[in-house]
Amino acid sequence: MYLGYMRHSFWGKFVLSLSLLVSSVAFAAEEVSDQLKKEEETNTKYLLGQVLNKAKSLQETYGDFAPFGAGLFPNGEFKFVWLAKPGETVSDPIKAMELIRTTLKAQAERGRLLGSAITYKFKAAEDAPLQFNTEVEYLSGYSKLVAVQIAQGEDKKVEFGAVKDVEFEGFIFNKLKEEQEAKAEEEKK
Repeated sequence: MYLGYMRHSFWGKFVLSLSLLVSSVAFAAEEVSDQLKKEEETNTKYLLGQVLNKAKSLQETYGDFAPFGAGLFPNGEFKFVWLAKPGETVSDPIKAMELIRTTLKAQAERGRLLGSAITYKFKAAEDAPLQFNTEVEYLSGYSKLVAVQIAQGEDKKVEFGAVKDVEFEGFIFNKLKEEQEAKAEEEKK
């Protein structure tokens, strides 16, 4: 008897409508979340592909390269960040990477970047294979270090080998988020 009253009363219809609305909103939020994840995956793969192809080209053409970065802008534009001309090296690659991160972070702070990448050569030990390491980050907080082993033949052609990726605490968007949260907390005081 009570349920019948709920279906026909104003409040019963209101509660039913409200629960349907909440379910619809939850479904829509999940759909948006899935769409954002797909966009993140598409954009980070694009960014990674661009920098790895550039690293391969530089290695084949010059035999060496300095760390470099890249930014993906909201309009889809893609730009490289260089501290040395292609084919040139730097005396302190770690310092170069810090400067590239600073440049990319400045763009991120202004809301100009969706994603960033920094690529450099790395060799874990003398007998270990050479690899291209790429730090890929995205506005959403996504951050992975992707290591791609390479082999270069006498013809100077680079072949990609094993790929390994690990999550890491990013330098561009994660640090930016932490700083914004700290600033907001400071402003509350």
